[in-house]
Amino acid sequence: MFFEELLQIFRKRYVLYNRVDFYYISGGKEHLLNVSYDLESPATKEREIRGLVEAMEKLSIKEGSIITAEHKELLKTGAGKIHIVPLWEWLLNA
Repeated sequence: MFFEELLQIFRKRYVLYNRVDFYYISGGKEHLLNVSYDLESPATKEREIRGLVEAMEKLSIKEGSIITAEHKELLKTGAGKIHIVPLWEWLLNA
């Protein structure tokens, strides 16, 4: 049992490397989180979204989040929903 759990952790770590800033479990639910001051640059927005979508698909997680300074948006992708929220709002709801 212990080795199976350890293997799952290493698998997730490999999948998440260079794609997602934070992965955590809260209330029994897995969370994927990227952080970017702003998403004004199309290249930055695409990179942050692409990383979450790849991780969501590989780990079968249906939601991810991008924390920003002020931007708020809900994106629906083939992998699931991506919540783009300002830091203050994320902290109040965490």
